[in-house]
Amino acid sequence: MTPMASRPFRQSLRLRLVGRRSRMISATLALVLAGTMGASSPVAFADDLTITFCNQAWADLVQGQAAQLTGKKISDALPGWQNTTLRTVYKAVITTGWHQQYSVNYQGREFDVWVWRAPGGLLLFSDDITARRQMEAELAEARRHDLDSERQLLAG
Repeated sequence: MTPMASRPFRQSLRLRLVGRRSRMISATLALVLAGTMGASSPVAFADDLTITFCNQAWADLVQGQAAQLTGKKISDALPGWQNTTLRTVYKAVITTGWHQQYSVNYQGREFDVWVWRAPGGLLLFSDDITARRQMEAELAEARRHDLDSERQLLAG
């Protein structure tokens, strides 16, 4: 390839990279907004792990109705919960009084979960971060593609 022929190619590649970077910035902004506008699912438990409050978003996760879940034990709402990270975290929070945060995959969705000690029980907040994780993966792929394109441009 002659130097004259490579110049238009390089200019074209630069324009494509600028377009990709612009899309990455838009995706990053969407990612930030998704993180700050996530639908939180609060739940309150008594010390004996009886549900004292939950909103319908959390009730939907466990396939129930908020009004029907109030007053039930967590083991009734989440059968098999004894073998989960949730139980381990609850025990740690009840024992230490220190809040805990963890991420969990539940029914094919990813959640960030925070558990706090409250007078007479526990408070749990969970945010569905599935869309954010998908955007993070797409951004990582776009970055890899840009790096490959830049390497080709520099090698050209």
